[in-house]
Amino acid sequence: MTRTAYLGLLALCLAAGPIAAQELPAGALAIIDTSGDGILTADEIDAFVAIVPAAMDTNEDGKVEVAEAATVLTLEQIAAIDTNADGVLSPEELAAVIRADLAAADSDGNGQID
Repeated sequence: MTRTAYLGLLALCLAAGPIAAQELPAGALAIIDTSGDGILTADEIDAFVAIVPAAMDTNEDGKVEVAEAATVLTLEQIAAIDTNADGVLSPEELAAVIRADLAAADSDGNGQID
């Protein structure tokens, strides 16, 4: 998967808030849903969350600075994610927001987005 694809998916997840798997564009669902069953499992979400920081780190220095994040996120989104206000989006900060949005989309609480 390309860096651009992951960045697009991140922006979609963060901007859209809770959505059902079927509401994701087909390309986005296919990228996250590695089993191809139309359901996003916790393992698939974890795999997506794990790769996002590296995909955003365009200068490959191990950090996601505001300038890198601003290519796909608004400054308001960046500020909401950067909970310690250090100007760097840590993998933990990114994961927390993505997981929270995706958990909110789990309307029946079964650990899957379907």
